[in-house]
Amino acid sequence: MASPKPLATSLALGLALTASARADEGMWMPSQLPELAGTLREAGFQGDPRELADVTQPPLSAVVKVGGGTGSFVSADGLLLTNHHVAMGVIQYNSSAEHNFIDDGFVAAGRADERVSNPDFRVLVTVGFDKVTEQVLKDARGKTGRAYFDAVDAASKRIVADCEHEGGVRCSVANMYYGSDFYRIRQLELRDVRLVYAPPRAIGNYGDEVDNFMWPRHSGDFTLLRAYVGKDGKPADYSPDNVPYQPPAHLRLAQDGPRAGEYAMLAGYPGITYRHRTAAEFDEQVNWTLPQRVAVFDRLIGVIEAAGKASAEAKTRYASQLQSLKNNRKRAAGELEGLQRSDAVRLRGEDERGMLAATRGA
Repeated sequence: MASPKPLATSLALGLALTASARADEGMWMPSQLPELAGTLREAGFQGDPRELADVTQPPLSAVVKVGGGTGSFVSADGLLLTNHHVAMGVIQYNSSAEHNFIDDGFVAAGRADERVSNPDFRVLVTVGFDKVTEQVLKDARGKTGRAYFDAVDAASKRIVADCEHEGGVRCSVANMYYGSDFYRIRQLELRDVRLVYAPPRAIGNYGDEVDNFMWPRHSGDFTLLRAYVGKDGKPADYSPDNVPYQPPAHLRLAQDGPRAGEYAMLAGYPGITYRHRTAAEFDEQVNWTLPQRVAVFDRLIGVIEAAGKASAEAKTRYASQLQSLKNNRKRAAGELEGLQRSDAVRLRGEDERGMLAATRGA
């Protein structure tokens, strides 16, 4: 069973079934977990997979999209735990040469001292996740190329417009399995988010890009935020009169950490996976897209770092952008190295030729 190709707004679960790699590891939609009940039990999961199948119900309703990443509510008063790098833009927005929260960290003295996030920072709480494949593909069947794309695009936009008509929610259509399945996602858009705690950079970003995407990683990569809403309980822009958001569920922090060999499952809002790409697409990634992407990132990083050396203000203003560029640069370089090391282009070509031969009756 192949893993899905989820968009960034859809919730998925990553299964780390044992300490050693297994063929049934992967990324799965929560709704698929009941189908994996036997595999999960064999791996050591002791709960009921059906309790994890609905992202709008506890405990998964506590897991939300925070900025460009994932976070979890950890209190009934809207306290959010997320990664330090996910909240870097919020930390940077509140930093200055006089109050360098990036390097020194920040601790709010009380709720009145919590710092407002940058205006475009959002927390998205999923309140609906419904399959709309038939609606999306209805007018696309029998079409190819640009006509097929336009039909899917038009249907998706209609679904989003109808979903957002009543207001109060942000909607999107997620494309799964390379266009064979589509889901409508409804989310509350929390716009008043405030910084509660950030560790000093030496802790939150320990190891910098040398350790990024490496395992094990010894970094205190976490930050605490709090989400607020209007007094009517609805999402609202920042106001000192707003009140803490009351989430549908929140997670409790375990005081005794995981033990070696223990079963683990991670819930979050991941990036896109590309397991269903063709050999030609793999070839383009290896010989053009990823090398060019690394080169562009290198130049951008160089420009920003040079400006930061000349100006403390520029270093602060571009701290989040620089962190993002470095993160994406290492990801692109790692993908390129992995594809080359695994000889992915040749192997995918062989798989395709074998599939075509079998389906043509050769």
